[in-house]
Amino acid sequence: MQILLVIFFGILGVLGRYGVDRWLAPSSAGFPLNTFAINLTGCFVAGIIYALGERGVMSQALLTGLMVGLCGGFTTFSAYSLQSLDLLFKGKAFLSLSYLIGSPILGVLSAFVAVMLTRRLI
Repeated sequence: MQILLVIFFGILGVLGRYGVDRWLAPSSAGFPLNTFAINLTGCFVAGIIYALGERGVMSQALLTGLMVGLCGGFTTFSAYSLQSLDLLFKGKAFLSLSYLIGSPILGVLSAFVAVMLTRRLI
């Protein structure tokens, strides 16, 4: 059952990523807002799932399906890495550095806020 949940939520995650990726195309300045938003949203959702799992609100199979499938299918590290390099190669060192530093810091902050909010609500 767990593998079916991973597959099901993985499909939803990939489709969600595709939709957001098309909706938030990179700006003319070249900043990859689409991947940035996807990864921050994914961190926030992962924080909610983590806190719900902590409280025993869902089964381990569902927790794994959501975390591995949904969040894994939705977020991406490879695009983040390549987009950072692309900005650097295009002479946009400040944007590249902002993206490299901002993504993990804001990602952890996003996950933290989600965990705290979910703990408070449940």
